[in-house]
Amino acid sequence: MRTVTQRYGVAATIAAFSLFAILPSAFAYPEQGAPQIEEPGHGGNDHDRMPHQPPFHPMPPALYQASLQTNDPVAGVNKLVSNVPAGNGKTYEVSVSIREVPPAPPAPQKGAAGKEAR
Repeated sequence: MRTVTQRYGVAATIAAFSLFAILPSAFAYPEQGAPQIEEPGHGGNDHDRMPHQPPFHPMPPALYQASLQTNDPVAGVNKLVSNVPAGNGKTYEVSVSIREVPPAPPAPQKGAAGKEAR
């Protein structure tokens, strides 16, 4: 008799949790239906919206671009600057970036990799 009560108790608990899990989804559906989203240019409040802006023009391609990996950044900059083409009265954007390169990770040993896989 006790095992029957325990089984029905477990079944009642599962049913209660299922009911509690279903309740939020039952109230999630709106009675009036989903709200309609107005597209720009099709509504009555178009005067409140900002005018359409043209897309930004893409940046022109680089006139001169180079990178160099060196142990002496001053010598590297001087070497790159010596190769820059001469300007002809136009305005240019010039940027210089110097970053420290992290050390390369050690190479795995051939014998150690086979032993770890087993």
